[in-house]
Amino acid sequence: MSPLRNANRETLEAKRRISRHQRLSPDDLIRRRLVVRTDGREEWLPPVCDPSRMPVPAEVWIRLSTPDPQARSGPSEPAWDPGDWLRSAVDRWADRRLEVYFVSFDPAPLRAGFFDRVRLLSDRNLRWQTKLLTDGKNLTSTAVLDQVLRSKLDEVYVYVAGLGEPSANGRVLDAVKDLVDLRVARGQNLPKIICRLCPGSPGSSRCVTEITQWVKQAGVDRLEITDKETEEKRLWA
Repeated sequence: MSPLRNANRETLEAKRRISRHQRLSPDDLIRRRLVVRTDGREEWLPPVCDPSRMPVPAEVWIRLSTPDPQARSGPSEPAWDPGDWLRSAVDRWADRRLEVYFVSFDPAPLRAGFFDRVRLLSDRNLRWQTKLLTDGKNLTSTAVLDQVLRSKLDEVYVYVAGLGEPSANGRVLDAVKDLVDLRVARGQNLPKIICRLCPGSPGSSRCVTEITQWVKQAGVDRLEITDKETEEKRLWA
């Protein structure tokens, strides 16, 4: 064996010995979610045990609107710059696989700046999946639907009823159908369009039946039925 190959072999064996004896932190073994609140504060769920060793999140949830329904009665702007935060996130985790959720239940139309930020992530060829979660009220304009399709989002989740609205909003359903039709007309496969329904009242079975039929007719990719409490924890915990 040549001296070079022998040296390489010894190096590999040394690395294996180190890896066998390396102690893992409990933080390394947990699938974590990083929540970025509307004021830019970061919160780890579950909390990080060792602050000196920041883990890599499996999911990042960026809240673009407040969980308070009364505070969402009019247009709002985050009290921080999501663009700056995303740039710092790219510096931290550019080589990692992440799921990034943008949560926006604001009745005002989504702004062009939001879509510019999502396109920036896609143009960097990151291994990040970007997803928008909304009740659909901020999608009810042709300009916004055009931006959604050009933004390179991977998935759009629309809560059509049961979360904020007890029954389906006709304008939201029309917007979802228009988004599906526009995607087909442009020959795009993405974003995937998923409707979520959170039946809560005893008489909601009729709503479930009607929405299920509508989803099939509209060509929506998928319908997910879940309960309101679970989704509120998922979105705003």
